[in-house]
Amino acid sequence: MFAVILVSTDDPAIAQLAIDSGAVAPFLRGEELTRDTVEVPEVIRHALNWYVQNQHQHFDWVCVLQPTSPLRTAQHLVESRHLLQSDPAADSLISITRYHHHPGWALRIEAGVVIPDNPATASASRQHLPPLFHPDGAIYWQKASRVLAEATTYSGRVIPYYTPPGVGLDVDYPEDLELAEWLMNRSREYPRQDFGIG
Repeated sequence: MFAVILVSTDDPAIAQLAIDSGAVAPFLRGEELTRDTVEVPEVIRHALNWYVQNQHQHFDWVCVLQPTSPLRTAQHLVESRHLLQSDPAADSLISITRYHHHPGWALRIEAGVVIPDNPATASASRQHLPPLFHPDGAIYWQKASRVLAEATTYSGRVIPYYTPPGVGLDVDYPEDLELAEWLMNRSREYPRQDFGIG
């Protein structure tokens, strides 16, 4: 499915682990690409440009698999790729999941008082609210040319890949990692049941 599986990192130990696992890590990211404020497209552009400049290699598509989404499976990658191939006009594909708590219920605090962000929907039942989704971070496909041209994430034709609840679990805190490990172990224990990891 992939011509190259690249791990972009600034950590030599992670680079070696990637190589030992069958991926490539032909460079270490410089300090300018390791700050907390660095956006993912900058890292992708750096990798694509590295291949052009050092390997004279161009890619049609790039797929970003963030390490903070460990519950995505090979099945999800295959399904998303098939979905992309079924829509030749697509420029990008993003994995999304439905909001657990609808944004229509969002609240603000002003001077210590709770204020509905949208009074028209703040008290509505879920059944009366339009379904809304958010990117879950599991899978991003994009035409490499659009990344290099610095196209925004949602410009062009972006199609959705709907992931089951839990697949897009974003590991930001230690308790997120504990939950991910529990879900993985639970899936191994009960492989025929869907615990949201494929």
